[in-house]
Amino acid sequence: MMADERDHDFLKCLPGHVLILGGGRWARVLAEVLCDLLPASVELAVCSPRGAEGLNTWIRERSISSRLQVLDVRPSRLSQRRTAVIVANAARDHVTAGHWALGQGAAVLVEKPLALSLGDAQGLCAKAVDQGGFLAAAHVFRFARYLEVFARHVAVAKEIQSIAVEWSDPAGEARYGERKQYDAGVPVYADCLPHIVSILQTVFADFPRAGGPVEVEAGGGRMRIPLTLAGRPCRVFLERNALRRRRALIVETGHGHLELDFSTEPGVIRDCAMTLSADVTWGATRPLASLLKAFLVAACGGPIDPRLSLDTALQACDLIETTATSYQATVLPWVVETLAAGASVDDNLRYALNELLQADGPLSAEVLETQIGRLRARFDAPHPGTELSALSSLIRAYAKDELYA
Repeated sequence: MMADERDHDFLKCLPGHVLILGGGRWARVLAEVLCDLLPASVELAVCSPRGAEGLNTWIRERSISSRLQVLDVRPSRLSQRRTAVIVANAARDHVTAGHWALGQGAAVLVEKPLALSLGDAQGLCAKAVDQGGFLAAAHVFRFARYLEVFARHVAVAKEIQSIAVEWSDPAGEARYGERKQYDAGVPVYADCLPHIVSILQTVFADFPRAGGPVEVEAGGGRMRIPLTLAGRPCRVFLERNALRRRRALIVETGHGHLELDFSTEPGVIRDCAMTLSADVTWGATRPLASLLKAFLVAACGGPIDPRLSLDTALQACDLIETTATSYQATVLPWVVETLAAGASVDDNLRYALNELLQADGPLSAEVLETQIGRLRARFDAPHPGTELSALSSLIRAYAKDELYA
């Protein structure tokens, strides 16, 4: 379906109510885009039990308080007018929120990752089938025209030998006018692999597969993940707290180097000696707006854009789960050995401990420091004959707050 046809469907059929679950930066970005996209006849609300006060301040600053309602609890019942729900809260809460929204009879769009395990993702999909509801996964790069343009360059390239993805985020980066922060309890691979899968799918019309054990550095903040894609090696480099932002897809062919650098969207394509804009129509509808339009059309019973397919999300969850096994087999022994050796808590060890101790949810800075201190003290005592698995269990007990008393 052409873009103008989708726009026609979008304007012809709109939900009566759109509810965003979440109060973080991305939930606010979604709210602003929807304020621009939707007419005043569509009721907009954003719900965040922990962030309602901050949301109210934000909408006053943006002068959209007349357009957007803030809720501090989920409504006991959704509006009888057709409702669409967008799940954009913490990744660990996606599945619970998705089940609730489907149970309310809403059409549901879940931000990436759909879930942190394949089993949870499959359970959510089964809920949608049982309820007869519409569930979609939000993979914004599936709607990026610059990836489609790059895909055409790749299609005419011959003898593709290897593929690489480079993805780095600097600390404290400003995006959409706000400081970007990652969830310290969500490993970088779980955060980024859904993007990587959707990017590779868009360009190569295929899904990547696990290709071997991962390499982990900086306590887990920097990773190299070997994959395969259509029988070719595909290397993925991920980094948090980097020196600069980097988004690049690099294809080596028998005739040279082909690169899409979209660190600043829409990016540039370097094809041998030629450099050109990746999307000369970037001033038109952006990927996020296109995604939201497609979802709202489908939510009202219109055509379902194949780019909303749950296959992408399920493949990403499968890859996250496979990567997690290799990652944990590397990080946990390193943390245990480093603590047992009496090493000081440097930036790398602190990164790993922050992730482990906040796996079940964020902790205040004070509580986090207390737990790190107590954990450090427990490892200061000798552990003759103690197995690695027992020390790993000790760390996990701290992560679940079982020893914080």
